[in-house]
Amino acid sequence: MNWKNEAIERLNKYTAMRQAVSNIPLEIQRLEQYCTKLPGCRTDKIRCIATPGRQEDKLIESLIKQDELHRSYENATAWVRTTDHALNTLSPEEKMILERMYIRPQRGVVSLLCQELGVEQSTIYRKRDQALYHFTIALYGIS
Repeated sequence: MNWKNEAIERLNKYTAMRQAVSNIPLEIQRLEQYCTKLPGCRTDKIRCIATPGRQEDKLIESLIKQDELHRSYENATAWVRTTDHALNTLSPEEKMILERMYIRPQRGVVSLLCQELGVEQSTIYRKRDQALYHFTIALYGIS
């Protein structure tokens, strides 16, 4: 397994996963409200045999979605927490380089970093590789 590529992929997903941690509870809340508004649906006793199109079916489907979202939320929260801990082990410069190159990439980032840090491109790439190495070790314990 190429742990460096795994680390890069994780950094690329970081912003979306942080957003998921914020959005999933809102979606769960929406589904809970949907369940309470289903007309004629008994929430105290769900039939064992469901007929398609019945309100009970909609309730069951919503409850299944909520359960899946709860598991997804736990996973996303742990994923973000682990990534945060690994990022927090880096120096401010290493963290900034990874953030600009992978988490929030933009056009011409290498040139911008060269100007900002007063170094040549080869130095930026060397610093990036060093930051990825440290991040990979902090995250997986191997490089």
